[in-house]
Amino acid sequence: MSLRALGATLPKITRATLARRGTVFAALVGEWPAIVGPELAAATLPEKFSAPPKDAADPAGTLTLRVAGGVAMEVQHLAPQIVERINAFLGWRAVGRLKLFQAPVSVDRRPVATPPPQPTPQQAAAIDAAVADVDNVDLKQALTRLGRLVLGREKSDK
Repeated sequence: MSLRALGATLPKITRATLARRGTVFAALVGEWPAIVGPELAAATLPEKFSAPPKDAADPAGTLTLRVAGGVAMEVQHLAPQIVERINAFLGWRAVGRLKLFQAPVSVDRRPVATPPPQPTPQQAAAIDAAVADVDNVDLKQALTRLGRLVLGREKSDK
């Protein structure tokens, strides 16, 4: 087996996932707050995009949204405007209607950053001794950070 560029392999890896969920769905999830605004994005979440059958009269699909119970009526009332915003964002009429279901929606979808693991004091001293002869200050700092991250992870894996 030989090494291949990631760019040559990536389409093969992602093809199955994108075929299941679709590129429309990926674009919507990635830019949902920009499409509907921060207030609606905090209370709604795209769950599924269903393309219509090939022989359907309407070529637009259905977007299923998870909606927090308190705003379900408002989202239902705003559905035509939301569909219009989605299609304007995509640049073509991909979504014809919304299908809503009530379920909890997490308000903060950002991953929580965990602090990097820290090495033991003995490991930190060994790192400092290993980089003591490096003259370049920036390189010395970078090597120290790298050493602390690597040894800290080794400590946390045990």
